[in-house]
Amino acid sequence: MLRSRIVFEKPPSARSSMVQRREIERVAAILDAAEILLAERGYAAATLKAIGDIHWAGSETASDHPGYLDGAIEAGERATTEVIEALARIG
Repeated sequence: MLRSRIVFEKPPSARSSMVQRREIERVAAILDAAEILLAERGYAAATLKAIGDIHWAGSETASDHPGYLDGAIEAGERATTEVIEALARIG
C-alpha cells in the first residue's frame, strides 16, 4: 500500500543558510581539487559541462542545493535539458 506523508517546510533560518553556504563551499573545493588532480595527470580542466556523450548529474553537481534531494532534482533537470539540446543538434 502506498502511503503519503505531508511535509511542511520551515522558513529558512540563518543556520540553514549557513549550512547551505558551507555545502556550496565544500562542493567548490572538491571540484577545484578534482580539476587540479586531472590537470596534473594531463587531462583538460574538469567542468560540469558535457564531455562527449557524458552529461553529469547528481545532487553534488547542483548549484542551489548540493548534496540534497532538491539538488538532485535540479541537476537531473539540467542534465535532461543538456541531453535534449545535444540530440537536437545531432538531428
